[in-house]
Amino acid sequence: MALLPVDIGLMAYSGSQRPVLHREAPVPDTVDFVQPFVELQLSRPAAGTLRFEILDSTG
Repeated sequence: MALLPVDIGLMAYSGSQRPVLHREAPVPDTVDFVQPFVELQLSRPAAGTLRFEILDSTG
């Protein structure tokens, strides 16, 4: 099956502010938490699991 990632990044949350999208820029150390996101284009309907692995600068 063909799988094309259309968009991928992190939503960074700070306090009660709206999340800021990060696609290539570094995420500041001051954020409270991050949530990964991805938009995929598939050649046909599918079901499964997608796992994100997030590493900091120390690995």
